[in-house]
Amino acid sequence: MSRKPLPPSRVKYAYENPTIGIHVTREEHELLRTLSQESGRSVSQLVKQALGILKADVDAIRTHCLQEGIAKGKRIGRAEGRREGNAETTARYRLAYPCPKCGEPIVILVGSKIADAAIEMLAEAGWRHAQCLG
Repeated sequence: MSRKPLPPSRVKYAYENPTIGIHVTREEHELLRTLSQESGRSVSQLVKQALGILKADVDAIRTHCLQEGIAKGKRIGRAEGRREGNAETTARYRLAYPCPKCGEPIVILVGSKIADAAIEMLAEAGWRHAQCLG
């Protein structure tokens, strides 16, 4: 026995509103029916409402995680930028010379006794700007 063909409007409706079938326990089925009766909503409306609530929860979680990720990225970015800036500044402006005994660098820090002594030695030796030599 063949089925009677569906009218085009019914085919379109079925395409735009697909059926979802799920298996639930007897207890879940009774709970759905009870909620439906008490709320005056159909089971379909209850499911759609639950989807809306879940979507709102997922959106809130996504927003929270995005904000946390941005904040973490800024913290890490700042720390990394600080490290890179310090390394660049150190490489550009620090003075270091090798220890005559072990060969490891001795770093001259601004304001240290060794820096003051170096400045005094350079001044006594007559060091000046290149343009001031002539």
